[in-house]
Amino acid sequence: MFSMGYTILWIPVSTGMTTFARASCDKILGNGENFMQPEDKQTVEEGQKNKIIEKAPLKESLQEINFPQILTSLNKEQKTGIIIFEGNNIKKRIYLNSGNPIFASSSDNNERLGSMLLRGGKISLAQYDKSVELLTWTGKRIGTILVELGYLTPRGLFLELKNQVREIILSFFELENGIFRFKETIPSAEIITFKAPIAIEELIREGPHRIEENKRKNAAIFIHKINELCENIDRLNYYDLLEVQRDASSHHIKKAYLQMIKHYHPDKYHSVSDNALKEKLAIVSPFLNKAYETLTDEARRAEYDKTLLRMARGKTTDNDLIKADKPFRKGLEEFKNGNFRGAAELFSWTVQLKPEKATYWGHLSLALSKIPRRKKEAEEAMLKAIEIDPYNVNYYIHLGIFYINLGMRQRAIRQFETILTLDPTHTKAHRELEKLKIKKKRV
Repeated sequence: MFSMGYTILWIPVSTGMTTFARASCDKILGNGENFMQPEDKQTVEEGQKNKIIEKAPLKESLQEINFPQILTSLNKEQKTGIIIFEGNNIKKRIYLNSGNPIFASSSDNNERLGSMLLRGGKISLAQYDKSVELLTWTGKRIGTILVELGYLTPRGLFLELKNQVREIILSFFELENGIFRFKETIPSAEIITFKAPIAIEELIREGPHRIEENKRKNAAIFIHKINELCENIDRLNYYDLLEVQRDASSHHIKKAYLQMIKHYHPDKYHSVSDNALKEKLAIVSPFLNKAYETLTDEARRAEYDKTLLRMARGKTTDNDLIKADKPFRKGLEEFKNGNFRGAAELFSWTVQLKPEKATYWGHLSLALSKIPRRKKEAEEAMLKAIEIDPYNVNYYIHLGIFYINLGMRQRAIRQFETILTLDPTHTKAHRELEKLKIKKKRV
């Protein structure tokens, strides 16, 4: 048996699509156990007793060999057993039969069935929350619960499980640090097998494409993050910069600092040709160092905390800690006081001074949206903010709500759907989409 920490999928060893589709609900769902028939299980168990082959595991570091080479070699030799990866507190497995993948498991929370269904839009956030709640209370498997609640059909569950296995296998192509082991053994009777295993050639073709796609996505996220840090570096206090709580211990502060400097140290990008990126990293890195040095020195941290307290009480305007354009700050005050026309005028001045700042365009849009007959300008200003900073979900949220208030349902839906491509677990986006779809059904 596997520990509950792993993503484990259950289907009969002999199952094909036809067998699965005609299986009765009590066999699939009854007690939350695997889908195997007693006679099938007995046959496999007897086979295991007679045919079990277990040799010393073959270990390879990712620094020494890559996954496609491992997969191709094991397929060529028609090996039966388990490829095991361990690294970054994650454990993944691929089960082979005569060199072909028949199943995969992972302890990564992002590769759990419920998480993948939520990201893919196959279940709503409310359905996900309900199934997790029942999982906690009943101990049943998530797939069983989703079918019992009517969120998935048995056939739909089978297809989603097969897709999950495929995604876990493809994730192996992206692994960078860790150890591979191959354990030559006949898989347990409790392991899922598919009648038509996933073709090695197909995986080898798709794997590199997946790597490049994720590299582009991660690069875009990184650029967005470094831009955001540079834009707000003067306004962030050291705790916010290192993303730690005010009462964080020196140990946690050091851990957070090392994690951030690992990503943002200029030396890591010395071979990159983007000079603008290098300049931004050169800005962020010293701030990280200063934050770390201050917060890990007891005396300096105590003095810094006093400075923050004075700032909160309005007794200092230390330019090293807080800095903002006067028209923008004044615009925020006018907006807060309900003077939307005055705020819009001030924000208009800021976008003229610094048209490259998405924040200024976003606030201009908010102010304009409160003024009659200036809705078109409000829309254009928010679209400009999105053009400058396309990974800031807050802009899409504001634009979606803006469209809802104007009765433009389809445009609103597109904004919230865009958010889910950037952040599949975004709670507000899921809820607003659910509301819009319910309204559409009523209409």
